Amino acid sequence: MQGGEAVSATLKRESAVNKDRHQPSEFQAVDDAAYATMRQFFIPGLALVFVKDGRVVYQKGFGLTELNSELKTELHHGSPVDSATLFKVGSISKSITALALALLVQEGKVKWNDPLSRHIPELNEANPLVAKLTIRQILSHQTGLDLDRLEPLLWPQPNQFQFENLVAGLNVLGESVKDGNLFKYSNLNYALAGEIVRRASGLSYGEFVQHRIFKPLDMGCIVSDKNSVSRARLAQPHMLIAGAAQMVRPDDEPAGDPVGRRADGPAHEGLDAAPGGIRCDAQAMGKWLLFQLSPRTSRLKIADAIWKDIHSGLVVTRTVFDDALRPIEVEAYGLGIQFVVAGDEFRFDHYGGVAGMLAYYAVYPSRGTGFAILMNMNAVAARKLLIERLAGLATSKKLTGSPVHAARAVRALAFSGATVTAIEPGIAASMRTKDLDAKSDEKLLGLYQDAWFGHVSLCRTSNGAAFTSLLSPRFSGRLMMINSTEPESEPKSAPNRMTILWDDQAINSDAVINVAGIGNARVQGFTLTPLAESDFDFSAMNFQRIGDCP
Repeated sequence: MQGGEAVSATLKRESAVNKDRHQPSEFQAVDDAAYATMRQFFIPGLALVFVKDGRVVYQKGFGLTELNSELKTELHHGSPVDSATLFKVGSISKSITALALALLVQEGKVKWNDPLSRHIPELNEANPLVAKLTIRQILSHQTGLDLDRLEPLLWPQPNQFQFENLVAGLNVLGESVKDGNLFKYSNLNYALAGEIVRRASGLSYGEFVQHRIFKPLDMGCIVSDKNSVSRARLAQPHMLIAGAAQMVRPDDEPAGDPVGRRADGPAHEGLDAAPGGIRCDAQAMGKWLLFQLSPRTSRLKIADAIWKDIHSGLVVTRTVFDDALRPIEVEAYGLGIQFVVAGDEFRFDHYGGVAGMLAYYAVYPSRGTGFAILMNMNAVAARKLLIERLAGLATSKKLTGSPVHAARAVRALAFSGATVTAIEPGIAASMRTKDLDAKSDEKLLGLYQDAWFGHVSLCRTSNGAAFTSLLSPRFSGRLMMINSTEPESEPKSAPNRMTILWDDQAINSDAVINVAGIGNARVQGFTLTPLAESDFDFSAMNFQRIGDCP
């Protein structure tokens, strides 16, 4: 793999230069494991932090912030990752959102058992099932409701969706949100939580967490305004695409661009902010870990009773049994935090992941230790390996190793089938496709609207016919005709054989357009279906024609 060779060569040079002969052997073993893991899984950049006995004892950056955006096989255009490099922390944002609401509970502005409708009254009409949920229920994912069909409002970023789009979507879902499971992890729960923070505090979600959490804890995190820091500090997301590590969804929109930024200047805060839109560096994560271990010594003052509310497991989410059917690990979820009892060890933690980025933190209260991992590649197996190494250190298990031993461990994990999640070109791209013909143009092309996703255009561009979302520009792609495997089975120009080849390769499945009318009539509406298993569920979308292409 060309990209992998570039990563490996760069990391080999860096590891030779940065070798610290004065650091404890256990942390040299962490260095060795980090470099070996990055080489094996083609990870451009990584940051680690470890705390013990009330202080940061290890924090380090490895690799670079980004691959060359043009050549995609060179690393020399990225900035070195250090402890001040900002990574997207994904769902670790949920722990911060729960703390934000805890501060509002402490001030008497909200109560854990408040129904959502007390703070968002329009939910009563939009969806009574959601309206009667309590703040405690959404933070602990104990809703019994499935809201995931509205996730296109959250990602890809940047987009211009507002909370009213979410309310409209909940109205469309109606009673279909009912789910048979009490525990239903959902990013939309935290989009609702973020709106309550905004309404109860009178500040935007980002302003509140910046002033009330990040500032007193001296955490250098940001929420939405990536333009407030230099690109050199931003780790860019990467995925393994068609056999090469490539940058996806880069933070390259300039200030003033209407995508992700309002015309009057202030940054647009996406609906993803509270569930997964925060960026932090290793230094900030170290301070977060220390706060979790010793809240009473922090400048951020929180009552003991409120702290206990956050850190009480409310619902068991997973139990692991050994061969003798003895439970050996139990996982529970509280308010924005997961709790794990494994053997005689207890920890609380949270995972994070958005397209091309992974993160994790864990705290061992009885040990006085904790660690965090930040990486700019969707390498789940690599994160797992690093968690095992650092968890061993956190629980006083001796760590030894050399680059050779670490590499062997990584290869063993890779050969077991747990590797980087690779994204191949969309399924439609690998099928027999062709451009739209004139008849398909006449029937399908036009302007359409969905009740919550908003306006889209299916119109001709300089590159051919394209699907373009007005509010989510990265939801765009070429319109193509799938050639039937049985040419005589239906007219070659039948519009219900249409597909969208997404421009954003992190949207991991192209989509079939299902039309409401065929034959010689103009299409009046359509729905979308993924061509394969996908992170995106389009089933709540129903587009209706509202006009013709300009």
